[in-house]
Amino acid sequence: MAGVKYFALKADDRSVYGKKGSAGCITVKTNKAILVGVYDETQQPGAAANIVEKVADYLINSGY
Repeated sequence: MAGVKYFALKADDRSVYGKKGSAGCITVKTNKAILVGVYDETQQPGAAANIVEKVADYLINSGY
């Protein structure tokens, strides 16, 4: 992603989680969009994933 290689932690039909050191990325698919969240070592992975997943849920419930 953006030239950075991440180690895949989780991959399913809805989302892909990646990690590189203490940083990482979360991608979540909605009906019409793909959300990409990137976090660095100053953020908690669980908090970053929670935010991206909640935005995705909101978009899905709104028809996107």
